[in-house]
Amino acid sequence: MTSPNARKVLVGIPVVVFLLSVMLVNAAGPFYLGGNLDPEYEYLGNSLTALTFHVPPLIGHPGITLHVLGALVILGKWLLGIIFQRSWQPLETDVLSNPEAYLHVINLAIIILLCLSMYCAAREIYRSTGSLWAAVVLELSFFFFPATLLSLFRVSPEPLLAAFIFALMIPLTRLVFAPESATDSDILKAVKQAGLLFGAGVVTKIVLLPFATVLLLAKGYKQKLWFLLSAAGGFLVFFSPSLPRFLESLQWFTSLVTHTGVYGSGPVGLPATTALKDNLRAFCASAPLLPVLFVLYMATLIVVHVRTRQTGDRLGRNVTLVLRSEEHTSELQSRQYL
Repeated sequence: MTSPNARKVLVGIPVVVFLLSVMLVNAAGPFYLGGNLDPEYEYLGNSLTALTFHVPPLIGHPGITLHVLGALVILGKWLLGIIFQRSWQPLETDVLSNPEAYLHVINLAIIILLCLSMYCAAREIYRSTGSLWAAVVLELSFFFFPATLLSLFRVSPEPLLAAFIFALMIPLTRLVFAPESATDSDILKAVKQAGLLFGAGVVTKIVLLPFATVLLLAKGYKQKLWFLLSAAGGFLVFFSPSLPRFLESLQWFTSLVTHTGVYGSGPVGLPATTALKDNLRAFCASAPLLPVLFVLYMATLIVVHVRTRQTGDRLGRNVTLVLRSEEHTSELQSRQYL
């Protein structure tokens, strides 16, 4: 259980994130202005397409979870408008006549999910470990990189992906810091939840794939198998609105890996060494703290390995879990692609 003072601290940071998002939305201006247009209006159109039981054409991220969330928000806003405003017009007409209003509500829904998942993840770490500082560091990791903050006023997969990452920390924390009283079914439940959230996160944006390394936290073949099965199930369920275009999506992502240019362009092969160096330099320039965190993360792994074997101390694993979330949150929010 969290104490009242600790609860205030843990609630305060998500509240700051929410208020910051409101300020950034107002400062950025309307979604049709300049760079605000892409991909916001594409996702609005795809959400409307999914809501009318058609296959969304946009599968580049894949971003299907954002299509589904957008569709639910559009439906809710449209129904509430009929009930309280007592005015009715066809769904498509209402959305296309008031796209900015619908985009603002979708953005609001994303930020609410982000703030809730951030708080719940931090509360779970505090409840499981008793370490308030670790829970606070987890929440503060969202502020480490400009790209994460600039995603707050967007209707794009990035802020929703951050919400999935924080949500994923909840079952992972229960898995890593399971009390001695925890039964095998409790551990297996956490593994299944982690796999389901991971699969849904990959559908949100494919760059979550490196987080598959959390599979190593599962003990034994049974837990690992359940994680993979749950991840596959989560992926299929959330990808289902665009399932007829699965092969097309697979070809698209394969081209990203196998071609030398950006977005699957150029000949098949590996990028030139100079291109990799330039990309890495640009990546580090946009997120200078990321290499520092990577070195710190590797050093922490060594310390944790020694301390855990010698004393069974769980503090090190606590730090490792937080650093892993920081590294992936910042990396996946970056606008640079290697």
